[in-house]
Amino acid sequence: MKKYKAIIYDIDGTLLDTLKMNMYPLMKIIKEETGEDWSFEQVLKFASYPGMKVMEELGVK
Repeated sequence: MKKYKAIIYDIDGTLLDTLKMNMYPLMKIIKEETGEDWSFEQVLKFASYPGMKVMEELGVK
């Protein structure tokens, strides 16, 4: 088994920009669940929320 010297956590997007990877699927979920078209700017307010908190805020079960 290989031993690692370090593990890098990129929680705030410093190394990888994962914002779009999370926001575009959210826009699709909102469309499928509510029929509403939300813009990228509108879903940005959920960027720091955990996934289930977003669903709770949107009323999606």
